[in-house]
This record gives sequence, C-alpha cells and structure tokens, in this order.
Amino acid sequence: MEDRPVKHWLLSLLFLVAFLPVARAGSPGTLISGNNGGVQVPVAVDSAGVLQVASGGSSGSSKVFLATNDYSSTNVTTSAYVQLVASTSGAVNHVYIFDSSGSTLVLAVGGSGSEVDQFYIFPGGISSGVPLHINAGSRISIKAVDTNATTGRIAIFGLN
Repeated sequence: MEDRPVKHWLLSLLFLVAFLPVARAGSPGTLISGNNGGVQVPVAVDSAGVLQVASGGSSGSSKVFLATNDYSSTNVTTSAYVQLVASTSGAVNHVYIFDSSGSTLVLAVGGSGSEVDQFYIFPGGISSGVPLHINAGSRISIKAVDTNATTGRIAIFGLN
C-alpha cells in the first residue's frame, strides 16, 4: 500500500497532460516538479510550447514514453489498431493509463499487422497501473473493443 500515493500522483499527472492547457509557446520552464512517495517526475514546456516529461526519478524509475491521443482528431475503431508509439526508446516495465472515451480498448504491442493484445483498458483507464514488460524499440497501439472511440482523450505513461 505504500506506493498508493505514487499511483494517485501519476494519475494526476496523466490528467494534467491530457486535459489542461499548460503554457504559451515561447515560455519554457518547469511546470511541475513533484516528489510524492519517492518518485520525482519533472514536467516542463519546451520552447515550442510542447509539454515534456523528463526522465529521472529518485525511485530509480524513469519515463520511457508518454503517448496521448485526442479521439476527435484520430478516432480509434473496432476494425484497426491506431499507433500511439512507433518505437519505445527503452524497455518499459509499468504503464499508467487515463482514458475518457467511454469505450473499452485493448492495448497491443508489435509491428503493424502483427500486434499482440496485452490487456483491456476499461472506461476511465487504469489508475493503479499495470506491470507490463515491453522491449525497447517496440510499437504500441490501441484498438476499440466494443464501440468506436470518437470523443475524449487517452494518455499512457510508460516507466522502466
């Protein structure tokens, strides 16, 4: 139970990334630098105004990827996988997911046409995180299971 505050903090971070307008372009700097339960994840805005989550952390875990999708721009259907990460920069051992589509999704790993389903993402996401090993260089995608996801957002945060 001692990692529970970390899980809630990471879910809050995913909510921030997915839903809040964070800064104006041209105003780089640290937006958040929190240390909750031993995990420190600094978030900053780069010179182009894009949110960046820096690697590192006092617990030994570091960010491998942060993937987001706005379903109104890129629908996720029951007929095809939608790529979220072309190639992970490092190995992943744990993922946290926030999803507001209202649809059940499946997360898959593998090249286009050879995706391997890993687990279901139910509406709301997975705030407790999922221990999942994903090799470096892997493609990560999602597909709708029950109904197409056409509104809302998803944010997936992978740690090593």
